[in-house]
Amino acid sequence: MIEYPNKEILVDADWLTTHLDDNNLRIVDARMPLQYSFAHIKNAINIAVMEVMNPQPGYIASKDIFERILGERGISNEHTVVVYDGSDGSEAARLFWSLEYYGHPRVKVLNVNFMKWYKDKRPVTAVPPDFEESTFTATPDEGKKAPADYIMKVLNDPNTLILDTRLREEYSGAYVFGGRPGHIPGAKLLPWNECFGKDSICRPAGELAELLEGAGVSKEKDVITYCWTGLRSSYMYFVLRLMDYPKVRHYDASFSEWAFREDLPVEV
Repeated sequence: MIEYPNKEILVDADWLTTHLDDNNLRIVDARMPLQYSFAHIKNAINIAVMEVMNPQPGYIASKDIFERILGERGISNEHTVVVYDGSDGSEAARLFWSLEYYGHPRVKVLNVNFMKWYKDKRPVTAVPPDFEESTFTATPDEGKKAPADYIMKVLNDPNTLILDTRLREEYSGAYVFGGRPGHIPGAKLLPWNECFGKDSICRPAGELAELLEGAGVSKEKDVITYCWTGLRSSYMYFVLRLMDYPKVRHYDASFSEWAFREDLPVEV
């Protein structure tokens, strides 16, 4: 079986089970607080994905807010962080991208969701861990972010590939959440849900490679992912990182911004 080229950013359930009590590890549950309160992985901290997003859809929280949230939950720059969620990995991936954007050097995603972990009778609890507050210093890496103005500058650049990760009906304009229908001009399409595994967050490496190649996604290009509010495209950002694509950026506000800005072009 072909291994993921950047396999160190993905951990399996067996690995996490044996490292649950590591002092240098922080497990982050990206689900909503009510879900977390019923049951979560032993020693997991709750950081709901919406906590690190601004009220405006998609935008990442400010540096100060991000530092405060992580510090209050006991996460420092020295900890290894493993993130999980309750469904398709998009919430976990959004936190993964946020942590990478703000310069955390050791972030990983669990390759199963909470329901799979629970069904397999792995350690769960309803009691939150009692970690002391810590200090996290955020260092934004603008090379991991692609705001709308940046995309406009590279829209016709042959060295840049824009990847739409929404459903095909959204891409074509047949289904519209709001604003103008369609997609960013020239964007390729690879729906995020085509990359799921049967019992895992990601399909095997060989299958992912075929999907990416079929969508025309090349490692030679600067790839920009987007969706509607930046969740599904965060998942694709993670997939590309897992497959060791060297130049990946994420449009965090995504089409929820683009569709409503009349100064930005759309294509149907």
